[in-house]
Amino acid sequence: MPEIQMLVYAGLLGACASAVYVNSRQRKITARLFGGRHTRILCLVRAGGDRLWTRGYITLESGSWSWEPGKRQQNPVALPPDLAQRQVRPLSRADGTRLNHRFVVIECTSAEGDVHIAALPGQVEHLCMVLGRQTRPVDAEDPRP
Repeated sequence: MPEIQMLVYAGLLGACASAVYVNSRQRKITARLFGGRHTRILCLVRAGGDRLWTRGYITLESGSWSWEPGKRQQNPVALPPDLAQRQVRPLSRADGTRLNHRFVVIECTSAEGDVHIAALPGQVEHLCMVLGRQTRPVDAEDPRP
């Protein structure tokens, strides 16, 4: 009986430690975003008709965002500047074979076609907040103050 209690206590302690870690990470991301500093969010992007996902980072700043494809991507997807969020959904069965099961997909529309962005649940809120404001992306040629 004491062995079972010890296992239960160890499981509860592990769950509490992981909850504290996730909560502190979420607070750090929110504080950076509202503090005016940039925040990089790992995500995967796919154009509407493609099967392959491009890994990269969306950098969020106070009034804009930018897309940085991964360094080892062979054919990186370029995000159009007029993205508008359409729907947030869990992974479909076809997406689940290519992505981590924890990712959530944000479906966006633009003049160039549909774009899907997959990100972790704790970071989807920040992406939706920026995409929902209809902010313009930062161009690579624009000088920053």
